[in-house]
Amino acid sequence: MRITVLQPDSFAPMQRLGPWLERAGATLRTVDLSGEEPLPIDASGDPLILLGGRANALDTHASPWLPAVHELLRSAFESGTPVLGICLGHQIIADCFGGEVSAGLAAQDEEGATQVTLTDAGVDDPLLGPLGATLMVEQSHHDAVVTLPPRATLLASSERCPIQAMRLGSIVSVQFHPECSPEVAGQWAANGGHDDAAVEAELLRHDDHLTLTGRILAEGFVAAARAWR
Repeated sequence: MRITVLQPDSFAPMQRLGPWLERAGATLRTVDLSGEEPLPIDASGDPLILLGGRANALDTHASPWLPAVHELLRSAFESGTPVLGICLGHQIIADCFGGEVSAGLAAQDEEGATQVTLTDAGVDDPLLGPLGATLMVEQSHHDAVVTLPPRATLLASSERCPIQAMRLGSIVSVQFHPECSPEVAGQWAANGGHDDAAVEAELLRHDDHLTLTGRILAEGFVAAARAWR
């Protein structure tokens, strides 16, 4: 069973998510969105994972692949194809389906370990529910979804960023980074002008939990993709 992974930024690859998905039985095909090649047409038949990155979800000039990704997402929604969006992917999905995304929203930016609480709908959600009602996650974002798309359901919130996860039909997206290791999180923090050593050390203290929840999420997505097939 193949899953197509859309990667907007080489600085934000699959990391630990790849091995977790493969151990759960998936075959992965990664599409580098920053390259010159157009999106493969047959990607519209695969379950999709849309990763994060430093791009702006609203800037089609800087990211000319955005309209093609929107087309893939709309096709996936109409066909009930499982999709998982992460960070920038979460924001792209929100914008694609009529939500509101704010770029550079300092009031909601987050870096490092953050507690996220699932809503009642999140606790009942087949993908996020198994993670537990409250979980520690890794964050690295300056943009945020500030209004849900019509018909989307809020699945999780943090104190600083209310729209942490949502579901729209077969599409689930999260603002946090379940794939990210503490070491890479430190690199991201340094790139953003934060204390990389402090961020990495804090995440290392939570890494057993981060690893468990990330693996459960990956297994749940593969199970959803298999059931859809």
